[in-house]
Amino acid sequence: MKKLLFAFVLIVFSAASASAWTMRIHVGGVRYECRQLGSDLECRSGGKVVGWVKKRGSETIYTDNRNNQVGSVSTVGNRWQYKGPNGAISGSAQREGNNIVYKDGSGRVLGYAKREGWKTAYTNAGNTDIGSADTDTMPLRPLPLEEWLKKNK
Repeated sequence: MKKLLFAFVLIVFSAASASAWTMRIHVGGVRYECRQLGSDLECRSGGKVVGWVKKRGSETIYTDNRNNQVGSVSTVGNRWQYKGPNGAISGSAQREGNNIVYKDGSGRVLGYAKREGWKTAYTNAGNTDIGSADTDTMPLRPLPLEEWLKKNK
């Protein structure tokens, strides 16, 4: 009976931990990682919390380490539209084939997300590796938080 109970606990624990993932990105001189905590993400750089990604209804809010909003993303048609802290459009992301293409507010390509087996690979516009997420669900890069981090590094 103890072996059966242990096996059940091990299966439940494995299933619970399998749904969590971590994204690691190095861009614009900043290294950060975001890890899933329930429906939100906690983002860290240099071991310190630098911000949060919070799903609120149909919108995702990006906040700094003091919980001040630094931007958001929402779905508009078949793409995601990023906004900065003042509500102005700052970028977009759109699925193209098996990839997600990221663009800045002027439409210039910033980079890509690509599914590679069990993970998501992130590259810049020149197709140079900038990071990955240990999940194949292709989570969106938190572009408004990245911009805030680059300005405040």
